[in-house]
Amino acid sequence: MFSAEKLSKDSELMVRLLDKMNGFFRKLDGKRENDGLKDFDDFDEAVDFLSRKIQKMNMASNMEDRITFIIFNSVFDLNIAKSLAKSKYLVKQVPKRFEISDSMLQAYTLVDLVHLLFARFSENDNSKFVPTICKLVMDHEVITEDTFLALFDEKEELSDIMEQHFAYSEEALEKFNAAAAPFLAWLE
Repeated sequence: MFSAEKLSKDSELMVRLLDKMNGFFRKLDGKRENDGLKDFDDFDEAVDFLSRKIQKMNMASNMEDRITFIIFNSVFDLNIAKSLAKSKYLVKQVPKRFEISDSMLQAYTLVDLVHLLFARFSENDNSKFVPTICKLVMDHEVITEDTFLALFDEKEELSDIMEQHFAYSEEALEKFNAAAAPFLAWLE
């Protein structure tokens, strides 16, 4: 069984697991295209496949943050709009197979988004895209309006869950919040 220490965000093991999951996702994406499907919506075969692959990774049961991180980082690339349009179902459904609560899934997915924009693709200035990305993520119901409002209102319950995520970075979250200010103004 993999321990939390062995699966840190920059560990060699995490990089290998992400590479494996990227390969699995590409395989599924090819099948989706061959089947003539525009997205993974209601494609439960894909949910089952990814869930089985994650189960075989033999992670400890308290590693929900790693599960959401692996899924999120496997299906999203820098073209978030395109990735979101076809993969939102997977991001929402695969974690449910691991009995991750909705509140935990929302908080962890938010951390995963912040990590994607301000750590994984940190060489790019993604700040200008954050309001649009927030709107897209909300429109596709990957992160709810209530979750964004709780973030901007600095609700302690959401903050407590987010801080448990192994990829949580206060510095990245501050950058995200500053960049998302126009979205907040629009949302309120």
